[in-house]
Amino acid sequence: MKIIPRSNKAVIACLLFFSINFLSTNLLAQPQGALSDKNSASSQASEVSSSEAKLNFVYIIIDDLRTELSSYGLGDMKTPNIDQLAAEGVLFEKAFSNVATCGASRASIMTGLYPTQTRFTHWYSRMDEHAPGIITLAEQLKNNGYHTQSLGKVNHTIEDTLQMWSVKPWVAEAIKTRDYQKQENIEQLQKTGKGPAWEYVDVDDFTHKDGRTTSKAMLTLEDLAKTKQPFFLAIGLQKPHLPFVAPKKYFDMYPTDSISLPKVNTFPKSAPFQAWHGSGELRNYSDMGKMPKNEAEDTLTLSQKKALIRGYKAATSYADSLVGRINHKIKALGLDKNTVVILTGDHGFSLGEHSLWNKHSTFNVAAQSPMMIRKPGVVGGKRVKGVVEFVDIYPTIMSLANIDLPTHIQGTDLTPALTDESFTKGAIFHRHRFSEGEAIRTERYSYSVYFDKQGNETADMLFDHKVDPDEARNVAELTEYNHVVVDLKKRLLEHMKTR
Repeated sequence: MKIIPRSNKAVIACLLFFSINFLSTNLLAQPQGALSDKNSASSQASEVSSSEAKLNFVYIIIDDLRTELSSYGLGDMKTPNIDQLAAEGVLFEKAFSNVATCGASRASIMTGLYPTQTRFTHWYSRMDEHAPGIITLAEQLKNNGYHTQSLGKVNHTIEDTLQMWSVKPWVAEAIKTRDYQKQENIEQLQKTGKGPAWEYVDVDDFTHKDGRTTSKAMLTLEDLAKTKQPFFLAIGLQKPHLPFVAPKKYFDMYPTDSISLPKVNTFPKSAPFQAWHGSGELRNYSDMGKMPKNEAEDTLTLSQKKALIRGYKAATSYADSLVGRINHKIKALGLDKNTVVILTGDHGFSLGEHSLWNKHSTFNVAAQSPMMIRKPGVVGGKRVKGVVEFVDIYPTIMSLANIDLPTHIQGTDLTPALTDESFTKGAIFHRHRFSEGEAIRTERYSYSVYFDKQGNETADMLFDHKVDPDEARNVAELTEYNHVVVDLKKRLLEHMKTR
């Protein structure tokens, strides 16, 4: 609308008014000299006070991450940065993946769909093949005005469902070397197809693939902080996935003589054979011997087992250091004032428990993984003790972003848990990659049922975590647990029909 002043004084007054406001706005928006981390809060932070400002999201997903953290009660673990994030946010003590294999779990998280006998069944599972046409988490955000970006291992296959991202996913190159730094290990890999299960070299944090991903993430955060568009940044760290390669200083944190084997390192009493697998992933490495034939055969030496456990711990502490760098950058840019940070694994990992290594089972150590959420304005330090599952991540982010859910979503919004530590779903569901296994978990019990190819039940397994938290004895056949088996089986079969 054109304004026509009634007098020269009015003209001058109008010009002065608009000039002052124009200069003030632009001066405030401009960086003062060279931007340091501390003073580069940018337009993102300046928008926080606006009631219309949307929350940003940084989702850090870490491969094969057990609850092997100080914040989960492991006093010997050195994970100060993840522990700090947990202290600043809400920690979920009993969070579970819905299938303990990489690609399948990540596809389930990103679609908000449970795995089934025909959907998300393998480590290479793709959303565009197993759930074509489903609107993914990132795509729903993108459709509602968000910039969405993927760095590192987020989806298992980088080409999967590319339309969910605003820019092409970025991955640090290391496929030809498996991230080994020693030339002899690289040559061995290229000659035989196998390298060692662990390696350490005295290098800095940014030499390895995850370090380069972290460096890229920090630079990306700097760029995103300069825009007014809300963003969803997914950052995937691969360690502590095999091979356990990390800078030497992290191995030095865990001397070999300080390493002990798990309390329950043999197959559980009365557990069915269907619950076992040969830890085949481990045999992809040159120093890990042959595949065992059954649950009673042990092909690893004591020194090999201790070296594996040490390597896992070192790789976890390395990942922790990188999380600390990302978290520090978020704060330095002032993004913590309007950015939700979510950290999870994709599933857990067995380190000799029940005679198993790797994941791929329904045992707690393979299914359970850390989950923590830090939201601006929510008092940190809370611990939710009830059971939740990773299929809940999608609806939770939609709720925090104030975006309507697609109709296909099967998870539950966890935002009430951010202010209510007594929150629980009551039961969660998980699949066994092999043996057609299905599982249900409650506050107290873990119950698995195994089926043949025709869908007939072949075996079941029940653990009472109140008296047996390490899952040492299957009690499904005990008379005193008959009513528990009947109830849990009914609920599990109903879930299988409706998912």
